[in-house]
Amino acid sequence: MNLNSKKNSKLFHSKKEVEDLYQNISNFALANGLSIVNLKKADPVAVSNSNTDNSTENQNNDGQPNALYFKIPVEFEIMGNFLGYLKFKRSLASSSKVINFDKEEIDVLKDVQGKVLSKGTISIVGLPDEYK
Repeated sequence: MNLNSKKNSKLFHSKKEVEDLYQNISNFALANGLSIVNLKKADPVAVSNSNTDNSTENQNNDGQPNALYFKIPVEFEIMGNFLGYLKFKRSLASSSKVINFDKEEIDVLKDVQGKVLSKGTISIVGLPDEYK
């Protein structure tokens, strides 16, 4: 791995760091007075260069496109007050690793005054050699 690749790979999550992400999400939620209703990691999805042709140099031994990286979706449901949720998002976004908020829906709970339920999907990225 060259110096530039090593530097850029610091933004990606290793398999161990994916497991640590669950703990970080829990810690950030607890610190901001939120409850995690649901947290589920989906299967990694290979992302390849869509601008390349189908030449064999851009394929692995199975004839599949070589993955540039893997996208790992994590579905969540979090309940609490809106300000706590905003602080939670800021804490999560301050991570040194790439974390994308792909989908987010925030509903005000009518039964519990001042509470919201946020449902969504974040995604993190991992290097191909970790997720093949």
